[in-house]
Amino acid sequence: MDLSDFNITIVGLGLIGGSYAMALRKLKPRQLWAIDKDLQTIKKAEEKQIIDFSGLEIKYMLSNSDLIIMALYPEDTISFIEANMSYFKAGCIITDICGLKVNIVSRIERILRNDLDFIGGHPMAGKEFSGFNHADESIFEDANYFLTPTSQNKKETLEFMEKLIVALGCKKPILISAEDHDRIIAYTSHLPHMLAVALINCFTPEEHLKSLIGGSFKDATRVASLNSVLWLELIKTNKNNVIDILDCFIDNIVKLKDIIINDDDEKLLEEFKCANKRRKELE
Repeated sequence: MDLSDFNITIVGLGLIGGSYAMALRKLKPRQLWAIDKDLQTIKKAEEKQIIDFSGLEIKYMLSNSDLIIMALYPEDTISFIEANMSYFKAGCIITDICGLKVNIVSRIERILRNDLDFIGGHPMAGKEFSGFNHADESIFEDANYFLTPTSQNKKETLEFMEKLIVALGCKKPILISAEDHDRIIAYTSHLPHMLAVALINCFTPEEHLKSLIGGSFKDATRVASLNSVLWLELIKTNKNNVIDILDCFIDNIVKLKDIIINDDDEKLLEEFKCANKRRKELE
């Protein structure tokens, strides 16, 4: 993909923003700038030649950028765009990486200038650790990437983003409505996080027993170590969808409990086989 005529600014050099910068550097845009409140992170990225000199005024970078990637928390993303609306270059494409789409897409579209194009994005990539120090361009390899276009997006913008996402190493992007995205994410991402929290908080193992915890327990609770502040915001924003899927899960847990209480071996075996089959279908 030829980005030689593109100036790109990444706002937020955390895990995803930093990984984005690393992957974009290989695509050789004309200028690759970054904005982050942690100046040491900016300095580190410059020293590693991941980004170009970013000791410029925010106004200059935004008013000269053809693509802006918002890699902040949802509320911070909205606040930044609103506060800097007058600086964005006419015709600029703005995208985000937030894990929920209904709230952010609807609110940004209400305040967006007519000569700008915002398209919601969500790379299904990450690690259990956050921050620029853990950034890695390889996290995009074969990763799923959601785009949530609306009727307000230009056809050329969508085509550009699809090509960019593939160039990063991701699979062909999944085009979906913001509403469907948030319902799916409640099941595939938010429910597993809630289960990990509940499981790890079920009991506090005695110190000498920690070495006896098996791999399956560690795998099931891995996501409980993710950024707590971010996850609070995500769960609150997607509250209704999360409650619906938790109700469904609770019904299934109660059903399994009743099967065990009633010593219904045949039914329990049936549940195991069904789960086994469904899990293999994910491969």
